[in-house]
Amino acid sequence: DFPVSTPEAEGLDPALVAELYRDAEALPRLYSILVVKNGKLVAEKYFNDGGIDTPTLIQSAAKSIFSALIGLAHREGCLPDLDAGIVDFLPEIAGQIPDPRKSGITIRHLLQMRSGLPWEETDPQLWDLLMQGDHLAPLRDFPLVADPGAQFNYSNFSTDLLGVIIAKACDIDLEEFASAHFLRPLDARFGKWERGRDYHYPLIHLTPRTAARIAQLYLDGGVYDGRQVIP
Repeated sequence: DFPVSTPEAEGLDPALVAELYRDAEALPRLYSILVVKNGKLVAEKYFNDGGIDTPTLIQSAAKSIFSALIGLAHREGCLPDLDAGIVDFLPEIAGQIPDPRKSGITIRHLLQMRSGLPWEETDPQLWDLLMQGDHLAPLRDFPLVADPGAQFNYSNFSTDLLGVIIAKACDIDLEEFASAHFLRPLDARFGKWERGRDYHYPLIHLTPRTAARIAQLYLDGGVYDGRQVIP
């Protein structure tokens, strides 16, 4: 699934590449390193029970996939206005949100992590609420730590909400949307994708080569095999 070359042929110092892999072997939680240069796989090795076909939880890197899915929903017309308020997509809880400032949170704020929502990992109670399976409960119950748009604050829940909004706005399961518009055009697939009660969390398992293919897609401006996969 990658053209193969060598470090020398692609202008890399093979001694430095070898040093990279020697150092990597000392890291107990590292499962793989792939070096891709000029779109070609020039080095590849697996560690600590990792393997070419072993999907690994990528956690925060999944946020870049969710943001790409927002771009695809925008392209498909499901989300024509990225500055739309998120509460507009969630009428079932609109009357249950006590803080009126939350009505000012937009899709763009979620993408930029400027929603004003807290970083849940600073508080075990907030983290438990996020992972209980009710994807909208945090919007009701998480206190804002800043006005929407005022400052950056890392937020897993902001990305989680993006997935909920795609599913609701496009009237489709997020996994089905991702398969149709993102994965099949890449000739790729995810491993396990964690799910709550009704929606998918931004917790995705990828094989190393699938992760590398997505990274290469971004380097190539969203183009894969001559096709504009993402805007």
